[in-house]
Amino acid sequence: MTSAEAVDIVSRIRYRTTWSLAAGEAAHDWVNVFVHLNEPDARDKTGRTPVMIYASIGIPVADADEQGLLRQVFEFICNIERHEAAEWFRYNETRPFDPHARDHLS
Repeated sequence: MTSAEAVDIVSRIRYRTTWSLAAGEAAHDWVNVFVHLNEPDARDKTGRTPVMIYASIGIPVADADEQGLLRQVFEFICNIERHEAAEWFRYNETRPFDPHARDHLS
């Protein structure tokens, strides 16, 4: 598929209401996928402080089909969710899987 076709496919993906997805052509056979989410900050125990998170990934699309591109975007979203879960997971008021700590357990 072309990068223009991939951008069109990504434009039709929907996920959580607090998440937005977009894509842009990076080259003839690549697309950059961008995710923006507005969620409570895991460092705020009250959960009332919002944080805006941006993530992006480059995906080669020359040999991809629609299902393959959807799978790659889905896996990208899953990786972001895993990161957020590791930030929110608590045990005895500690974050044993904190993705920002050098000594986390994951």
